[in-house]
Amino acid sequence: MKPLYHLIVSLILFMVFFLITGNPWSAVVLVSGFLIDLDHLLDFWLFLGFKRWYKISGEYYKEIGKALLVAHSLEIIFILALFYFLTREIALAMFIIGYCVHILMDMVHNYRRGVSQLNFWFIYRALQGFDLKKIAPFFYEN
Repeated sequence: MKPLYHLIVSLILFMVFFLITGNPWSAVVLVSGFLIDLDHLLDFWLFLGFKRWYKISGEYYKEIGKALLVAHSLEIIFILALFYFLTREIALAMFIIGYCVHILMDMVHNYRRGVSQLNFWFIYRALQGFDLKKIAPFFYEN
């Protein structure tokens, strides 16, 4: 999904939460709902280094053939939820909300492309060797 869509939805969430609560920590929703996509750059740098630069899109995945996408993992939600229940920190709650909305948007988007929802489990991607042909074959369709 295009980062712009994540930014728009995150901005709307931030405004709604801020208008309802007046809590400045609502801004964390904006940050977590948008910046998760930085893990795409991490994949790029890990596999291709800083030699080439692509416009920000998923097209470079065709070349590298692998997708770690560390931040796009459902396991993280459970870890964050555990920390939230231990701390009850409002900033962490806002982070989790933004994160979950981002992941949900990606899940819906990828479901429409025929991608298995199992791909949002890091452990599943690891068991597939992070092989893009196995976890996102649509990249290789004409």
